[in-house]
Amino acid sequence: MADASGVAPMAPTSPPSSRPSEPSSTMTLMEKAQTPLTQAPPKFIFGTGSNPTSFNFDPPVGNEGLYRHPKYYMDTDMVVFRVNNCLYRVHKHFFTSEAGFFKDMFALPQPVNEGKEKPEEGTTDEAAITIPDVTRKEFEALLDFFYHRESSKEETRSLDQWVSLLSISTRFQLDRIRRRAISEIEGHNPQLHAVDKVVLAVKHSVEPWLIPAYCDICERCEPLADQEAEKLGAVTTARLARARELLRKSGRPFPLLMDSTDSKKASRKNTESIVAQVLAPSKAVQGLFSTQISSGLPLSAPPATFKF
Repeated sequence: MADASGVAPMAPTSPPSSRPSEPSSTMTLMEKAQTPLTQAPPKFIFGTGSNPTSFNFDPPVGNEGLYRHPKYYMDTDMVVFRVNNCLYRVHKHFFTSEAGFFKDMFALPQPVNEGKEKPEEGTTDEAAITIPDVTRKEFEALLDFFYHRESSKEETRSLDQWVSLLSISTRFQLDRIRRRAISEIEGHNPQLHAVDKVVLAVKHSVEPWLIPAYCDICERCEPLADQEAEKLGAVTTARLARARELLRKSGRPFPLLMDSTDSKKASRKNTESIVAQVLAPSKAVQGLFSTQISSGLPLSAPPATFKF
């Protein structure tokens, strides 16, 4: 179900069902974080009577009744990550304060060292936490967002950086950052090419982008180029060709050729009706991409270009 912004919530990245239900004490933090727990950690409950107050932060410290503020009691520890062959030593606070995969991971107990003197994960270069399935560009875009989100640099973040943020926030369930990335990509000028938007929508589960992008492709004068067809895949390309043919047989001119706003809206609705029949997201997303996403193909030329 879509949220208030109209963006469907991303599907969580779940590990194989064959994994154990309880994490082993010798697993790494990353392995534990990707293992489903049998129950959620309990909240601390304060107060008495029928209306106790529930808090998601630490209980009182000592006997003084002091509380650690959920936002401004910051973790000053540093953590070392490894992405591919590069090490990053950054403030742990950013990862423990942002709801999502990393916050849950750092809440897990450290692996048991079985009598051997080993540093805790993330505290040294040798014990760096390895992040799988992420590029350096994506991870650095996330760090840049953490460290510069309140600065003027926010205004100059490129489309490529927002796409990287969309990718890593989807992969690690950082919902707030994901929503921001989707909003920024939608409002970017120049706008993203329709074919590229379909690629991103399918790869990162942004379903509201699909129908409008399919309509744009169907209404344009030129047919799909070979490179575009390769990125979209055989099934989607065939369906787009069928939708374009039905649109032309309907006898209604394209919105681009109309002067009246009302006529453009009516024509667009006609396009949307045909596209929904032939390229409904529930049908089109299934099996759309197999090799084209991982092939590293460059995206289309103007109005905007970048590489995944």
